[in-house]
Amino acid sequence: MKPLRTNGESRTLSLDGQEVVIGHVYESDKPNHFMSKATLNRLGLKLATNQLPVAFTYNARARQYWLYDQSQAVPKRKLSAKQWTALEKARQVAMTCRGCGQFVGYPIKICEGCSRKRRVAEIEAETKLFFERLEQAKIMAIAWAKGVLADSRAVILNSRATGLDLASEVIQLAIIKVDGSVLMNQLIKPQASISNEAESAQPTWPELHDPICHLLQAASVVIIYNVELETRLLAQTAKRYNLALPQFQTNCAMEFYAEYYGEWSDYYNAFRWQKLMGGHSAMADCVATLELIREMAGITISTTLRVENP
Repeated sequence: MKPLRTNGESRTLSLDGQEVVIGHVYESDKPNHFMSKATLNRLGLKLATNQLPVAFTYNARARQYWLYDQSQAVPKRKLSAKQWTALEKARQVAMTCRGCGQFVGYPIKICEGCSRKRRVAEIEAETKLFFERLEQAKIMAIAWAKGVLADSRAVILNSRATGLDLASEVIQLAIIKVDGSVLMNQLIKPQASISNEAESAQPTWPELHDPICHLLQAASVVIIYNVELETRLLAQTAKRYNLALPQFQTNCAMEFYAEYYGEWSDYYNAFRWQKLMGGHSAMADCVATLELIREMAGITISTTLRVENP
């Protein structure tokens, strides 16, 4: 008998505490009685109890599979008539749509028609839920606006700065109450020279720091259109003079108005922010913010400002 060619590889298997070494043979050289489990199955055979492979090889895709001696395999038990009936019934069930009960002739869970109907129903449910969430967000924004207008200690803040980057500083600050009372409307002289108006403006930030802190701490909530930007500009301006702002409660009117307006952005998966249609000053933006809050609350009376000494 011609010796089997091998690449020298081996695998170790364990049976009843004993280790058995299984060697490699080339697929082209394996004896006819060396078969894979799939081949034995096609021949109506199965592995005997504790039957171990006699070798292993690799297919054309370099995947390893075990080889078994056909002479050691045993015949598979034949199905009884009752088992064949049950098997055929199971096949019929597997080829029947679970949605409409239609027999399609191939294994399937749900037919194309039912799948399409199910997807339409899912889209309709998702759409309904989406609009319910939009409506709920608007209701919450309206409730927030009404609560703010009822709070006599709530204030609105806006500023103007030399820019928007980390080196910018605030050069104008406005703070008003929700009833239109003006608490502050001040030009601020910056460290950097930017214009004649700003150069002549007094006082500087250090001179205004304590009054600003007092107003922020006295307010129950500070409402700002774009909280993240405005609070950063305020904090970095104070830091230029080695000063720090106190902790104070804020609400972002921009986010609440976005929920009220209801324009959805699929890209950001959030409500789209709306531009504040104010003027060219911090006070004009404070008034515009107050007008939006009143719009959300259903109040159409225009804002009347009056100066109040803080």
